[in-house]
Amino acid sequence: MVLLDALINSAVQGMQSFSLTEAMLFFTKIGGIYFILAMTLGIITYLLLKKRYSKLSAFVVGIGGGIVLRTILKYLFKRPRPTGGIINETGYSFPSGHTLLSTIFFLFLIYLFAREIKNKTLRILFVSINVMLILLIGFSRIYLGVHWFTDVIGAIFIGMIWVTISIKFSDAKHVKKLINQKVYKP
Repeated sequence: MVLLDALINSAVQGMQSFSLTEAMLFFTKIGGIYFILAMTLGIITYLLLKKRYSKLSAFVVGIGGGIVLRTILKYLFKRPRPTGGIINETGYSFPSGHTLLSTIFFLFLIYLFAREIKNKTLRILFVSINVMLILLIGFSRIYLGVHWFTDVIGAIFIGMIWVTISIKFSDAKHVKKLINQKVYKP
């Protein structure tokens, strides 16, 4: 796996150019904690206003749990980051936090809103854009030299599993009953 990481990271970083670096810096900011949290607050507000409590619980568990999961996994694996990147990052490498949180956030956007888009072409476009954002954010972390390939791939898979767990948890009958009690409604 170390050889695979070294080969892929070397190939990706061999593509560096000024304009591509600017694009990758943009995508890495979209995957950053500040952007994700700001967008999360917007989605929470929307779901509260629409009284979609079951989906709200899944989203909050997904994002909040994802932040906790990222921290636990980084300290559990303690994998060192690549050196000599375009930007400097601190902390451990696995899993890529930007990629993990982006995977969770953008998959939740698909879960929350794709069915509401009645036009099939627009729905496919919406899903495709969200998936591309996940992939571009992950790619940006390799390109910028702050993560190994397997950090990014692992983060995507962990994010997919976490979203599935979060949705299944919120769909459980006992959780729906608790959420729909008048005590929890504003």
